[in-house]
Amino acid sequence: MTLNNIISKYNLIIPLKFEHNQKEFSKDLKLKIIKMKIEYGKYKKALDNDITEFAEGIISERYKFLTSAQFKTEEETKELSELQISYQKDINDYMASRAREIIENVNDWKISESEYEEIVDINATNDVEINGIQIPALDYLELIYNLLVEKNKEES
Repeated sequence: MTLNNIISKYNLIIPLKFEHNQKEFSKDLKLKIIKMKIEYGKYKKALDNDITEFAEGIISERYKFLTSAQFKTEEETKELSELQISYQKDINDYMASRAREIIENVNDWKISESEYEEIVDINATNDVEINGIQIPALDYLELIYNLLVEKNKEES
């Protein structure tokens, strides 16, 4: 499984509500989702730390000076802007290369149709925000279905 796939699944399960309107997930489904959060969360945290370390490692002294300068000339402002664009490109390139990494020995968690029904029952009105993007409940549930539900052979 790619690191991108792991992070996508992690981001998808984080906003799940376990209970709503006096209904709640079965103990088994709660346990499965918690295990997913723990396993996928390790990779998310490690990636976040690696990105932070990478970003800190590429920052030049000139950039630090320009960002801390209270008053900048027009030329310094332009230089800072160019450095920021360059750093953002380098960070994006790093993230893209990391996203393609194949991760061995990670559990490709799936949920059953009946577990999905539990999720729908509790999260049907749960609009969520993932990575700063508002996602309506029905679209969110569709994403969960497409990424996490174990499909029957005849449906594939």
